[in-house]
Amino acid sequence: PQSNGHIGGGGASVYYSHALELLFVSYSHGKSFCCSLLPDLQGSETISPIVHKAFNTIKGNSSSGSALYNWSEVLGHPGLVHAVSQTGNPIVFMVEQKIIHYQEI
Repeated sequence: PQSNGHIGGGGASVYYSHALELLFVSYSHGKSFCCSLLPDLQGSETISPIVHKAFNTIKGNSSSGSALYNWSEVLGHPGLVHAVSQTGNPIVFMVEQKIIHYQEI
């Protein structure tokens, strides 16, 4: 949805993993997506939401996801991607052939 001319409330971050050939996108309203790009870069084969819940250690409860920033790949561990949520919590993603697992650490 558009808000003030911005899709999804405005983009928060974009990260492309050359090794995994995946594009990670996060929007300021908290929704994040992962997609594989077509070889000619004219579109994507699939777009999958990254669904995560932010855990508030002070209040002890979880809420809907927050924007993700500071994407990076874990050196020496193909398929592991690290990001930091808007709340400051680090998240590690394990990318497999057809599924992405995540763990907030």
